[in-house]
Amino acid sequence: MQPVWRAPALPLDVLRQAGTATHCPRDMIIFAQATAADSVYYLEEGLVKIDVASPQGKRAVIGLLGADSFFGEDALAGQPLRHATASTLIASRLLRVPKAAIEGLLHDPVFAQQLIVHLAQRSSRAEENLIDLLFNSTEKRLARALLLLANLDSEAQPVLSLVNQQTLAEIVGTTRPRINHFIGKFRKRGFVSTQGQLRVHSSLAQVMLED
Repeated sequence: MQPVWRAPALPLDVLRQAGTATHCPRDMIIFAQATAADSVYYLEEGLVKIDVASPQGKRAVIGLLGADSFFGEDALAGQPLRHATASTLIASRLLRVPKAAIEGLLHDPVFAQQLIVHLAQRSSRAEENLIDLLFNSTEKRLARALLLLANLDSEAQPVLSLVNQQTLAEIVGTTRPRINHFIGKFRKRGFVSTQGQLRVHSSLAQVMLED
């Protein structure tokens, strides 16, 4: 799947007036699966993981959201409980907007149109992620995930050093040993460096072109 997506920005001034700004450390649970769906969130800065758990305890990452992403919208769909868990992978800044406040903002046709476009594009992106999962090999899915995460990396927010192999396995839909195997293969081909912090080179894109 393609884990990170930057949506078109919604009007922050409107959201800030309606919501509460929160600074979250890494590995903080924003909301948990099966808890009350009473608010929505807008990610101003950082990286948020959305994952689900089966009754048997198995977990799967269904999305990684970068800055300018709206999430927790199940609160607007009439669902009383969350269908997934949202947590931070790096230090993040977000806005929490109560459900009633968002419903009030929807009476503004400009805001409503922007939100509809935002959610429609995210839905389209989710379809692309599913196609990637169904038709691309594990190796290509991992290469794609690493390239996208590398775009978020910086000295201030070293994303790749904070996303471990288990999280990558959940994103790609495979096991941790398979992730380790392919990262070793990428290293031998010069596509990544693993001395200290994991570094991804642009040449990794070659994997996406191979049959």
